[in-house]
Amino acid sequence: MLLVADPGDQQAGSAPRYFSQLRSDGIHNTDISLERIYKFGDRGGHLEIHGECLNCTNTERFGLPDYGYGDSTFGIISSTAGGALPRNMQVGARYEF
Repeated sequence: MLLVADPGDQQAGSAPRYFSQLRSDGIHNTDISLERIYKFGDRGGHLEIHGECLNCTNTERFGLPDYGYGDSTFGIISSTAGGALPRNMQVGARYEF
C-alpha cells in the first residue's frame, strides 16, 4: 500500500525520493557472507576464512517498460536495467600469529 500526502508548505515530508516499484519490479537480490575462525592453542595464532556472495540467486533486473501511450510496444520490457550486476563470489583467508 502506497500512501502519499502533502505535508504542507515548507515542511519536510517522509516520502522517499524514489519509489522503486512504481513502474518497475524493483531490486530483488540476495547477498550472503560467511566467516569461520580457527584458533590454534592458547598462544598460537588463528586462521580466519571468509566467503561472500553478492546476488547469489543471480536475479536479473529488468528495465522500465515502454510507457509511451499509443506505441505498438506499450508496456513491453525490452531491456535490462543499467548497472545490474551478475553473481559475484569471493573467498579470503587471513592468518594471524
